[in-house]
Amino acid sequence: MANDSNSAINNHPKQRKEYLYSLGVIIVLPLLLVGGMVWILVGMQRSTQAELKSKSALIGEIIASSVRQNVSLSGVLQQQILDIQSVNKDITSIGISTPTGKGDYVVAASTDTKLINVKSGDDRLIMAANQKSAQLYKESNVWISQTPILQEGLVLGIVETQLSVAGAEAALTRSLNIGLAVAALSAALTVMLLLHHFKFVEYTEMFNKSGSLDALREDFLDVTAHELQVPTGRMEHLLNEVIEGNIGKIDKTAEQSLTSILQETRRLDKLTADLRLALQLEQGLIKPNLSEFDIRTIFDEQLGNFENQAAAKQLQLTYHKPNDPEIVRADVQMLGRIVGELLQNAIKFTAKGSIIIDHASDRDTILVLVKDSGIGIDQTEIPNVFDQFYRVHSDSVNQTSGAGLGLWICDQYIKLMGAELTCKSDLGKGSEFGMHFIRADKQKT
Repeated sequence: MANDSNSAINNHPKQRKEYLYSLGVIIVLPLLLVGGMVWILVGMQRSTQAELKSKSALIGEIIASSVRQNVSLSGVLQQQILDIQSVNKDITSIGISTPTGKGDYVVAASTDTKLINVKSGDDRLIMAANQKSAQLYKESNVWISQTPILQEGLVLGIVETQLSVAGAEAALTRSLNIGLAVAALSAALTVMLLLHHFKFVEYTEMFNKSGSLDALREDFLDVTAHELQVPTGRMEHLLNEVIEGNIGKIDKTAEQSLTSILQETRRLDKLTADLRLALQLEQGLIKPNLSEFDIRTIFDEQLGNFENQAAAKQLQLTYHKPNDPEIVRADVQMLGRIVGELLQNAIKFTAKGSIIIDHASDRDTILVLVKDSGIGIDQTEIPNVFDQFYRVHSDSVNQTSGAGLGLWICDQYIKLMGAELTCKSDLGKGSEFGMHFIRADKQKT
């Protein structure tokens, strides 16, 4: 069946293009996720090592400065370095070597007492003395610094400190484990989507051969929405766990990257929910829960949800609220979704200016208008704005996300409530969407 499906797709250029595009998205998105995690982990490792190197050098300089006056007093020197180590658990050892006058050095004080009075001709130690500058290098799980103790240009001795990197390595390991978990999840998600992708190809072949396209289309949408919702739900749950620190601590850069991925996952989850809702509306499974209420309360609630979005784009959001209640008979949840969608679109497609909500009601009807000063819609496209999966043909619109279901769902909802949704617009001047309701008391008569 899969071979037949691929043959059918190859015979239809448009379907073949869409097939390749969706297959590419399925493969590329998880790869981007894994690549982002690898980039973050490599950056964390580099920054951690650089920080440890700087810390090792700084500790060496501090110790060299603090023991300068006591180089010749071995007893005092020994107690001093023991005190320094006791307050910094990351320092695994401190040793101070002094010149013998014969070209080599002897350990005058050390946190490892077995090394005291042992001669040392270590090349790096000699180099630190000759160059009168600190030498830094890493061995196993420690950073080693050899810092000369200078007084008026003379080398009185060399301080060797060993700084443990075990704590930092443990933190990097935890981050690596998180990265591996995300990579494993991405691989699993890719496999699931690929498997289901081939099922979608089979459905495409069935579309081409069957005369009962409507029934197959509904089955296709139902399967598509369900199969997408399962992996995206799991993905969202795991990302939340990682961001909240339940799996392990992450730095701010990783948190920002994962938050962006989470937002895209939630957008995909909303799309699949809208697909299932669209299918239920087509099948007549959605019924309104009608009640009488003041329509002003819906706008008050929804305006609070969008004030920050409007302010972020410096848009003026104004509601000309009438003094008297305007009672409609409608479904509260459905009307809330409609108002939210209209405000969301107005903000999305308005770069500057204002969004105004007006009431233009009379004795028998209630009319509420949502106006914006955005990009507007061409007159030839207005008859199609409430069509399913329709998106306005505009460069500005093409740069925004959306599947063309929002306004269609709004139109279906408002029809179920016995009302009407209208659109007026001029390209480049803005749009006006109107909700027309019969007053609740007029419906009774």
